[in-house]
Amino acid sequence: MYLRYQHGYVRCRKRKNRPSCWEFLWREQDRSGKRVRRTRVIGTVEEYPTRELAQAAVNGLRMRINEERNRQLNHAIKVSDLIDCFLSVA
Repeated sequence: MYLRYQHGYVRCRKRKNRPSCWEFLWREQDRSGKRVRRTRVIGTVEEYPTRELAQAAVNGLRMRINEERNRQLNHAIKVSDLIDCFLSVA
């Protein structure tokens, strides 16, 4: 199965009785394979006055969401490849 890197989407959501807030939206697949939209509140507009600051606050969450996609598969390294690597550096 091909896993896509989730960049997500940051939006400003107006609230009725409280200050507006920043939300982060992304999609995941549940166990049955169905795509599900997820939402997480990042903070208020008072905490993060600009979209860029809200995007910076989301970076940790974005890394956690893409954790499976960032892992590289373990594979054997040949001794000859290792020697070639060191010879090219020297």
